[in-house]
Amino acid sequence: MRGMWRPTVLLLASSKSIQFGTAVATTTFDAVGPLTSLWVRGIIGAIIMLGWIRPNVRSLTRDQLRCVMPHALALGAMVTAIYLALFDAPLGMVSAIVVLGR
Repeated sequence: MRGMWRPTVLLLASSKSIQFGTAVATTTFDAVGPLTSLWVRGIIGAIIMLGWIRPNVRSLTRDQLRCVMPHALALGAMVTAIYLALFDAPLGMVSAIVVLGR
């Protein structure tokens, strides 16, 4: 049990980060709409990832891309559905449904 604190803290921090980012994004819905908010959040996330992790995308093989692309498309569709739901429903309700669905 000793080594369980780090993954637990990282999991909780990740969850809080996602919830906080979604809550901040909902404040922009009136000005730009949910899909633009989602697009901007994705661009900011990509910039952070490219600056911090610096993945070498050109080194990915076709087999790796065949595995990654369906996951990326499914994740994108899920987040789009969440943002569209947040446009009409309260944040707490949508968050609870998302957590139950995982």
